[in-house]
Amino acid sequence: MIKKVNNFEKNVFMANNLGKNLKNMTNIHTNMYGMLFAFNK
Repeated sequence: MIKKVNNFEKNVFMANNLGKNLKNMTNIHTNMYGMLFAFNK
């Protein structure tokens, strides 16, 4: 039972980190696209 709880917590932690990383990546992509559009204008 304790092992299951630990695994669950680990999974939640990893899911949270994944969400943060995805957010950062989308921010970087938006900035890159914004720069490309700025250069094209």
